[in-house]
Amino acid sequence: MGNSVIQTEPFVLNQITTDAIHSFVKRNDNSLKVRISPKNTLIRTDKKKVQSIINNLLDNSNKNSQNNIIHLHLRIFSGYLYIKVKDFGNGFDINKIGKFIQPFNQGAERDTKQGLGLGLTIIKSHIDLLKGSFKARSTIGEGTIFFVKIPVLIVHSKDRL
Repeated sequence: MGNSVIQTEPFVLNQITTDAIHSFVKRNDNSLKVRISPKNTLIRTDKKKVQSIINNLLDNSNKNSQNNIIHLHLRIFSGYLYIKVKDFGNGFDINKIGKFIQPFNQGAERDTKQGLGLGLTIIKSHIDLLKGSFKARSTIGEGTIFFVKIPVLIVHSKDRL
């Protein structure tokens, strides 16, 4: 899936959320609530892959929610970047997560969804390259929470001064 080379660079965590907010398309009357902890942390990892993971998670939530708030929480703790995306949308059968990670699977058997069905495939591919982990919890009709854990190098945290 795409670029399989890791290209690390330092960046401030706030920059990722600013980019995510700009790329978040208000669809289905959803809004985005972002929380970062700590805010002024400079980390080193593959920024483009992290940005792609976040954008694809948000896009997935956006497509499967209507008139809801989508929550994005980023946290740096003990050398890891934790990403949590929570929606109150359609949800899905968690037992089918393996199927949804396969390319070109949109998860909808009767409804036509926008997109190519590559979002979760890209997310999983990037997480694997970054040696991270991925979990999901979902309840049909109630929503989904995606959890991502990626090892990062903490370069500097202004909040610790």
